[in-house]
Amino acid sequence: MKHLGGPKGGLIVAVAVLTILATGCGSSSDSASNKASSTTAKQGSATTTSKPASKTLTILVSNDDGVSAPGIDALVSALAKLPDTALEVAAPSNDMSGTGGKTTPGTLVAHATTTASGYPAHSVDGFPADSVIWALDDHGVPTKPDVVMSGTNAGQNLGPIVDFSGTVGAARAGAAREIPAIAISTGGGNPMDFQGTVKVALDWLAQHRAALLAHTEPVAVTNLNVPTCTKGTPRGPVTVPSATDAGARSVVDGAGVDCTQTVMNPPNDVEAFFDGFAVFAAIPIKSSH
Repeated sequence: MKHLGGPKGGLIVAVAVLTILATGCGSSSDSASNKASSTTAKQGSATTTSKPASKTLTILVSNDDGVSAPGIDALVSALAKLPDTALEVAAPSNDMSGTGGKTTPGTLVAHATTTASGYPAHSVDGFPADSVIWALDDHGVPTKPDVVMSGTNAGQNLGPIVDFSGTVGAARAGAAREIPAIAISTGGGNPMDFQGTVKVALDWLAQHRAALLAHTEPVAVTNLNVPTCTKGTPRGPVTVPSATDAGARSVVDGAGVDCTQTVMNPPNDVEAFFDGFAVFAAIPIKSSH
């Protein structure tokens, strides 16, 4: 390399050195910036493509016809197929229809068993409300459920007879413990249309699932009754008040249901049911104690 002497030569060398340093620093800075941008882009990509963890809905299923009844088996079998859903089944050891919200004093006894299709369950020696009390108060199930589903019952539970229903009694026991609950009943018929009732119940669950998981669903007892139609299919569903008087209707045997009716805007659950509607009605929460 040729030596450049004198002040002018020294100035040229200094400028050259500064130019080289500036170029090197700029290159290093750009490289770091590119790496940072690359890292940020990768992190941003990961953030936008990641999926939130799914939430599991926990359901306590009970009834009043007994743990081996076909109605609860139809409901449990359908619920067990739902994704992100955990089931606990606690139901009376025997048929306890018509026992309302009765409870058994003292220690409750439960046994490991299965539903008719083999789903694991607990049979409780006592009333329908006892089954829910054992599950919740006696810690019979490991996790507090998000919802209590009672049924599906063999026979309708409408208006003025709801207080005699063990299906309703089990649901009320759950609601009395601050858990939203639904009582589910299938109208009389031969054979009873349990599958049709279960479909309506699962539609209700899907509509309320987000609120149940977020614990923003109001604590209430919803009473669902779906007719077994000899002609046509259930209409609706509709949501109406619970009747205080059945009038001339025989709500126990359910004779006279007409699913081919065209009458609209039923005033209460009794009229809706006999006009062929699947019907939801809110009923008061009563403590089972």
